[in-house]
Amino acid sequence: MNLTLGRVASWAIVVLAGQMRAQGPLARPNSSTKQPWAFTFIADGYIVPDEDGYVTPIVTADRGWLHLEARYNYEDLRTGSLWVGYTFIAGKKLLLNVTPMIGGVFGRTTGIAPGVEASLTYKKIQLSISNEYVFDTRNQSASFYYDWPQLTYSPVD
Repeated sequence: MNLTLGRVASWAIVVLAGQMRAQGPLARPNSSTKQPWAFTFIADGYIVPDEDGYVTPIVTADRGWLHLEARYNYEDLRTGSLWVGYTFIAGKKLLLNVTPMIGGVFGRTTGIAPGVEASLTYKKIQLSISNEYVFDTRNQSASFYYDWPQLTYSPVD
């Protein structure tokens, strides 16, 4: 998958739109109180020279520690993936947010994909990474690792 400015911008939006609350060390979001669901929707569009363009929609839903995610055209064209993860949060001024996930990939590529989304935030600066390893169940030699590191500065809260 090619890295594009559009994907960098969209992941910055996803990361910045997520719920980030400061809690104690190695804490996780409080599941004892009713928390509202938080949803995000991103649609990256690609115009590829001499090829068909495509859209990559990503939908996330978070509630407390639970993270759910659905993607299409992300791991491969005409391929979807469904993810479930558990969010851990640590820190107050320096905020660490880690979400280990497991996903199922189906369509043109089929497989199982463990992954992690993590971010370290200090004031308006955030360092984050999203990564996964796709174990292709149809063709073992087509398995691959993917990561998306980024540094984000947000001038507005």
